[in-house]
Amino acid sequence: DISVESSAWNSPPESLRPQFDAYVCWYETYVEKTVAVEQFVLGQGYAGRMDHLALLKDGRLAVCDVKTQALSGKKKSFNYYSNWALQLGAYAGALPSSADVLMSVVVSSTEPVVLEAYAWPKPPSYYHGLFLGLLAIWNEENNYWPIVQPIPTDERTDGFVYIGTLSGVCA
Repeated sequence: DISVESSAWNSPPESLRPQFDAYVCWYETYVEKTVAVEQFVLGQGYAGRMDHLALLKDGRLAVCDVKTQALSGKKKSFNYYSNWALQLGAYAGALPSSADVLMSVVVSSTEPVVLEAYAWPKPPSYYHGLFLGLLAIWNEENNYWPIVQPIPTDERTDGFVYIGTLSGVCA
């Protein structure tokens, strides 16, 4: 578990201190426990690096992605893009257990600092399904068909989340 006093927090540059403090405030208010940070995940023909897998204080397991946006002038609220939900759905689909919610945590890159955590309204499996459909189209258009082979559970001893290996892709 991470707390503000923990050495797990890296001290940010002074210019980023307001954003850092806003994130720590959100974390301490809503997160019970960090399960993984910057975790590499491997799905069926895709891979990525998930920002944060967190057990929330309400008991839900959340896949979180942190974004920044400028708020200035007439722009008083954040934009939430549907491709963010697809990215989170891909991460959730690559996990060995089911996530309960996908969250985009957005912090302003301008003063005054604002932070919003947006829980996408549909189940993670919905966004994962959309991602897989788009991935299949991309694979077809690019003639890219990785060979996916499962890794037996008893061989996963290094603490990383592996769903399968890609063979023949880098040959």
